[in-house]
Amino acid sequence: MHLGMLWVLIWVSICDLDRADSN
Repeated sequence: MHLGMLWVLIWVSICDLDRADSN
């Protein structure tokens, strides 16, 4: 697994949590 992909997964998780918290 590439480090870039890992960062993308982390970023998506953070964005998803932020959206869920906002909603």
